[in-house]
Amino acid sequence: QPISFPNYGNATKTIELKQVDQDGPGHLIATPITAGTYYFSFLGNFTAYPTATTYYDVLRLMNGSAFTTSARIFIQPGSTAANYKVGIKIGDSSNPAAVTGTDYNFNQTHLFVVKYVIGPATASDDTMSLFIDPNFSAVEPATATLTAPAGMFENSTNIDRVAFPYNVPKAGKSAGIVGLLNIARTWNELKFPETLATRELNA
Repeated sequence: QPISFPNYGNATKTIELKQVDQDGPGHLIATPITAGTYYFSFLGNFTAYPTATTYYDVLRLMNGSAFTTSARIFIQPGSTAANYKVGIKIGDSSNPAAVTGTDYNFNQTHLFVVKYVIGPATASDDTMSLFIDPNFSAVEPATATLTAPAGMFENSTNIDRVAFPYNVPKAGKSAGIVGLLNIARTWNELKFPETLATRELNA
């Protein structure tokens, strides 16, 4: 299915998230991230939140293996059955999460941008912020939508892959589509080239 967001990009195909008992796709990053600041962004259009009280990640960044996570994004029930909230978490699933106070409607496309800063210490000094539907053509917003609590188990020494939900019960999964995933060192590098119309090419 197609997906797009103003000033960010357009795609004719997306990854479908299903509430089924099966693995999801992943992708290795060519150059692992071991220090500094990085961003990852994607478009998401969700149609259902998990029916269980355990909310598995919509998207996660992994650290050197398929079992060690550095950053997580998930959705969970909102104030009504027609809405959902978004949550983020640093590192291990045992760490505390931050969850939006705002509800988001199903069947609408949103832009999610995460900023992750790897601290110099081995634990509890990484920071993770989430921006939802920012004005992407402008500079990075001064205030994030969410900021994750510090995590005791950060797992950010060798971030080398991105993964969608896998090996988890279907009741803990979200449903919808996700597209235009990007990982970069700066806010500006996240932008996808806009697709030109035929008439613009002819002109």
